[in-house]
Amino acid sequence: WVGTDDGNVQVTQDGGKTWTNTTPNIPEAPPFTYVSSVSPSRFEAGRCFVTLDGHRNNDYETWAFMTDDFGKTWKRVGGDLKDAGAAYVIREGVLNPDYLILGTEYFLYVSLDRGATWGKYKTGNWPTVRMNDVFLHPRDNDALVATHGRSVWQLPFRVFEFLTEGNLAKPLYVAPASDVLYLGRTPRGWFGGDRGWAAPNSQPGTLITYHVNGEGAERANIESLRADGTRVAQLAGPGTKGLQAVPWRPNAAQVPAGDYSVVVTVGEEKAQGSVKVIDLTDTLNHQVGLE
Repeated sequence: WVGTDDGNVQVTQDGGKTWTNTTPNIPEAPPFTYVSSVSPSRFEAGRCFVTLDGHRNNDYETWAFMTDDFGKTWKRVGGDLKDAGAAYVIREGVLNPDYLILGTEYFLYVSLDRGATWGKYKTGNWPTVRMNDVFLHPRDNDALVATHGRSVWQLPFRVFEFLTEGNLAKPLYVAPASDVLYLGRTPRGWFGGDRGWAAPNSQPGTLITYHVNGEGAERANIESLRADGTRVAQLAGPGTKGLQAVPWRPNAAQVPAGDYSVVVTVGEEKAQGSVKVIDLTDTLNHQVGLE
């Protein structure tokens, strides 16, 4: 797949020997509109997502499209977004084919139904700025978002990879949490002068994320358990309908490295997830010793 600055979306199925211009098949697409992103699917060979950026022509419509048949037919996704501005990037989930991220002139959007509906990402310090690019990390499943003039952001979007249609339909669903990493201390001080750089981690530990379907309850009870059923932590979180997240910040003295289950109870409903705790102290000490 190739997109050009004069509005062509080309595809080849023979390694580049022959190409087909699929642009005439894209409904509503204005001619000669810059192709700002092309994202082939990792799940279906004929599926691809594209965004068109018309702001150079004073066109701030949100143009985003998808195809399932190598561009023979296209359908628009995100056409109902109002005041979103020009579209710059669209990306498909790593594990969930229905999970999409769309970056526009002003906002970042998430879809869990392959573009049928969208939710705007909103948080206190999130800037209203152009979203230049999005990368979904294949291991950690966080979203890395490059903005225009407001730095690169790492967003804890891992849960969206697991919010499939089936999981969303469950009365209560607990997503697998990201790994908890114990860094420990290195055996000697830092002698690198100003070569070192560090910044505070805004979310040490991990997030316990769960989706409540139906009426829910005022409170959720959260337990972290060892393999033998011993409880190592008990937390409280909101039990109301929707997606919820509660931080868990264990320490090595109380919660050693290993695999743990996470049990969330909301009213009469109970669901279980998982989290892995990894101690990197020996690994880091060995690395420092080699240096």
